[in-house]
Order: sequence, then structure tokens, then C-alpha cells
Amino acid sequence: MPNILIVDDEPEIAETLMDYLTSCGHSVSTCANAQDGLAALNNKDIQLVLSDIRMPRMSGVDFFKEYKTTKKSNARFVLMTGHTDLMNVQNAYSLGVDELMTKPFDLDILKLVVDYLLETEEAFGSADENYYSIPISDFVFSNYNEFSLFLKINHKYMCVTKTGQEFTTQRLQNLVAKGIKYIYLASADYAKYADLQFVTADCTKLRPVDHAKKIKAYTAMVTNISQNPVFNSVNKQSLNHCLNSVNNFSQAIFNHGKLSELFISYLNGSPHLVQKNYLIAAISSCIAEQWKWNSPRIQSRIVLGGLLCDLGLKDSKQLINKKRIQYTPEDLKEYENHPQQSFKILSAIRQIPDEVLQIALQHHENVNGQGFPNKLPRTKIHSFSKLIQGVNEFVEVLLMQTDQTDAKQALLQIFSFQRKLISEQVLKSLYILFNQPVPKELEGLLLPDQTNRVL
Repeated sequence: MPNILIVDDEPEIAETLMDYLTSCGHSVSTCANAQDGLAALNNKDIQLVLSDIRMPRMSGVDFFKEYKTTKKSNARFVLMTGHTDLMNVQNAYSLGVDELMTKPFDLDILKLVVDYLLETEEAFGSADENYYSIPISDFVFSNYNEFSLFLKINHKYMCVTKTGQEFTTQRLQNLVAKGIKYIYLASADYAKYADLQFVTADCTKLRPVDHAKKIKAYTAMVTNISQNPVFNSVNKQSLNHCLNSVNNFSQAIFNHGKLSELFISYLNGSPHLVQKNYLIAAISSCIAEQWKWNSPRIQSRIVLGGLLCDLGLKDSKQLINKKRIQYTPEDLKEYENHPQQSFKILSAIRQIPDEVLQIALQHHENVNGQGFPNKLPRTKIHSFSKLIQGVNEFVEVLLMQTDQTDAKQALLQIFSFQRKLISEQVLKSLYILFNQPVPKELEGLLLPDQTNRVL
């Protein structure tokens, strides 16, 4: 049973906290001042200290500093205060305290903090739940958070705040200072965060072995893409950020009943085509980040569009295994119909985002109006579709080369022969992404983060 020490010169508060934490199953002792607290720490096996800041003779801050210099235990330390003007909150964290709580606080929040710091079983999320990682630097929140947030500790997920509880910027920064790079949301909350309600509309309840197989499938694809030498010159931080998005939205696909069934059959029948789609999704996500299209809502549409746009080819093995120059007129007609087939398949998924449907239908429409299946003019093509179409052209050229990792040569071919078929903004962004000199003809071209338009 964990031992907790409460140090507070107000006996009513100390008694209230002791009674509550005792009822939660902890062993609790109290001290009325910091000197007695130090003695208790030297003589007892204490796992957690809750100390007031304002106390006579020695403040809670000096108590903590003294404990740090002479400590004989590894107790976690929480400072409590109703006087936030006494001390800058961030300074409290910079001293090394584990948490700072302002009075009056909700006892439910106290319990959560205690469970989190002591790593009790109650702190961990459900083993049956799916969790999605979000870079802390990207997480958008208010002080009273909309979601329950988790940290990953020894392959388990520990709740650090629950929906509606206070979660300050300082607490978030304290996690960053400790080297924590990701927070996690459970699937239902992640669906809200990324505006992907269709994920929970048909969420599968998988047997552990099924879930393990699916995790292996999408993890293998993401790992394979991340190790592709074509990314050697790409900024690693940016690439990892985008691969995290690809990983999350792959997981969303594999956790959705109907989509999972479709994608598994697609993966089993056409692994090379699926690998191509993962490459398109990753590159498109990188360019979207370059354009400051960083919101999870936008990233989800782009990544899912890249992954799912070719579903209409899942039953066309004879096309997939042929080179395009080998197509008969019948083959070509079937191939040019696959965007409509992809659209039809995805339209049957309840609540699928409209932008994903647009990408499926338009990912072969080009900006000179000669694409398929509908020869749409530039102004009728969705911005996300223009991005995916341009990246798709690049990837197809790349994979047709003898050296399928030579981005420089693929860009040269696109610029020389296919420049008028894709958005020049996408082309310029590909040069920047792969750290290649931008051609003079594209140098003055403004990108979408500068013009708010995809041309």
C-alpha cells in the first residue's frame, strides 16, 4: 500500500485530505510543518508528498529544496497553494516538483494526480481501448480540456487528466521538459479531435489476435515507408511528424469494420499498390505540413485520401501487374474507371468525410482539364485532390525508374515532360521537400500558405 505524507499547517485541510486519500486505499500520515516533514521522509518509506507552499518557519518551496539536497527517498512531490501570486507556476516545475495544485481543488482531480504519480492500476486506461498518439507540440487544448489525456508508460496508457478537468499550459510544458513527446487520446476522443466520426460509427471489437495482426500490418507498412531511402534528404522531424499521422489514420482504417475488411483484401491482393499508396500519403502529408495544413482534420483527409484513393483497383489484379504501356484499350477503359469505383466503394461507408470521397474521384483529374474520369477544369478540382494528384504523378514516375529512390531524377522528368499536368505549387513543394534546387521558373511561385489557394 503506497504511503503518502501530507504537510500542511492547517489541520482541517490536512485531515480532509487524509480522510479522502485513506478512503481511496492509501496509507496517509500528516505533519504540520516542513521540519517534521523532513524528519518523516528520513524515517519512513514515503512514496508521495503533498505539501502546502505557505507555511511558517519553512515554506513548501524551501521544504522541497531541502528535500532535494538531502533526500533519502524517491518520493514524488506535489506542491499545493491557494496563493499563486507567491510563486510563478512554471518556476515550481523548473525546480523539479512533479505537480503543482492550486486550492481549492476538486478531490477527483487530486485522486487522478495521486493515481498518476503513484502509477496505481486505476491510473491506467482500458487494455481493450485503442489509443492514438499526438505530438505534444501539435495538441490544441483549453485549460478545461475536452478530452481525457494519456501518457504511454511501459506499454500501458496512464490517464493524466480527464474530460472537463483543469489542465494548464504549465502542466503541458512540464511534460515536455521531462522529454515526453506524445500524448494519447482514446479512439472516441480522437475521432472527435480529428473530426473522424466515421471511425466510431462502425468500430470493430477485435479479438486480441486479430488486433495484433492488424497492428502488424499497418506498422509494417509505415516502417517500410519510413526506411525508404527516397526520404534520406527529407527533414527528419517533419517526416516523423507525418509518419505519425499516417500511422494514426492507418489505425483508424484498421479499426473500422467495413474499411478494415476492404483494406485487408486490398493489402493481401495488391501489397505493392498499397505500398505505393502509403508513399503517396506520407509525401502528401509532408507537403501539407509544409503548407501549414497541420490540423488533424486536414491531415486526416489528405492521408486517408492517399491511402484509399485506389480501392477501385482492388479486384483488378491483371491491371496492377501490368505496366501502363502494356494496357489494351479495354484495360485502359477499366483503369480510367477506377476513380469512380473507389468513390462508389467509399460512398457506402457511413459518415466518410466528403473530402476523402472527392480525392477518390478526382485523384487523376489534372490541372489542364485532360484528366479522368471527368476531364474536370482546374477550378472544379478540390484542393486536396490537386495535392494527391500531383504527388501520385511524382510517385508513379519514381517507381518506374531503375532507381526507385532517385527523387532528383523523378523531379527532372516531371518538370521536363509533365509540368503542365500537375499543380506547379505541388511541384515546387516536392523540390523543397526533397532538398533539391527549385528551378528558376518556379522560384517566384507563391505556395498555399502564402496565397491561401492551390493553383
